Amino acid sequence: MFYGKLGDIYPQLEGDQFMKIHKSYLVNYEHVVTFKYNEVRMSNSDCLPISQLKRKEIRALQLRYEIERLG
Repeated sequence: MFYGKLGDIYPQLEGDQFMKIHKSYLVNYEHVVTFKYNEVRMSNSDCLPISQLKRKEIRALQLRYEIERLG
């Protein structure tokens, strides 16, 4: 359980394949099953929105993590 602001914890997790997809959601890339333009589907079947302001950044992170996985 965590009480605090995601903005405070995100800088500590940023290099560990975590993505802040929305002001209320921080997700682990390893648990994302499907990426869509405006949402992600998680391994537990939850669909979470990607904020409009984060979509370009999330696509870039997805590409980076896939390249790291292959390389």
